[in-house]
Amino acid sequence: MNDQTQRPSGFNCPVCAGFIPVSMQQLLVMERFICPHCTLEIRLNRADSQKAIDALQKVQEAEKAVSRASVFNG
Repeated sequence: MNDQTQRPSGFNCPVCAGFIPVSMQQLLVMERFICPHCTLEIRLNRADSQKAIDALQKVQEAEKAVSRASVFNG
């Protein structure tokens, strides 16, 4: 496995470049994130981000469907 597959999802802080771990579920429900390194508060403008949020929800639904389909019921 490479480093990217082991790293949690998230993004780098625009101020300090520290990594802010954020799950897909958190992106779908939370409106603000706090950088654990410099305490910058990042607010998600849900209206401006609606297309991206909708796409993220589709990805999450697809991941759940794959997970359910991969369970062997034998």
